Amino acid sequence: MAHQDELEAELAHSFGRIAPEIIGNEYVVLGTIDKKVWRAGLEGRDRDFAEILEHVADFEKEYDLVYEPGRWYPADEGSRK
Repeated sequence: MAHQDELEAELAHSFGRIAPEIIGNEYVVLGTIDKKVWRAGLEGRDRDFAEILEHVADFEKEYDLVYEPGRWYPADEGSRK
């Protein structure tokens, strides 16, 4: 899992060197990718997009992570979960 802010920071860092013009554009996260294919992309070994998609595992669900910081609650209030 990744928070959008963390992902965008990673994208800015990665593409800032190789394609700075794409930073700030809209994007879609398709799923996870096989680690070997991902590393090959980082090393600049070109692959056909169709070949890359063969190694992508689609997300089945999207989750919003919500948390309530821990603290002491009055007995009558309890956690707001």
